Amino acid sequence: MNKIRLACKKYNDSLAKRLNIRPNLPPLNGFTFCHQYCVTTLELLDFYYNIWGNPNLQIQTSKEQAIQENAQRIITQTKSMYILAMSGFEFSIKECILNNSTKICPPSGRIYLSKIITLSERASVI
Repeated sequence: MNKIRLACKKYNDSLAKRLNIRPNLPPLNGFTFCHQYCVTTLELLDFYYNIWGNPNLQIQTSKEQAIQENAQRIITQTKSMYILAMSGFEFSIKECILNNSTKICPPSGRIYLSKIITLSERASVI
């Protein structure tokens, strides 16, 4: 997770400099969103790690049940982080297409990330 966070920061800064674009605006703000979601997920996981590592922690369930519940919390949080990050990239790309449709015409109907990728490939953008 920390590697993803650092990579997002690195790509955002590098592309902002190379393209002379503010890093918090489309198309780069997808990296900003991803970075922020990684930070909050790491903070929450660190919080859980500190609680679970407390030798004086009193649990109301069996150890096995507590482990299962904690594992589910981690799965839910990391899954949520992934979905939020992908939504951030999708939002960023949508904004970019809608505000600057020189290479890709804004598609009709709902715009999903898969449709954007297909249109970008057809336009030789990716």
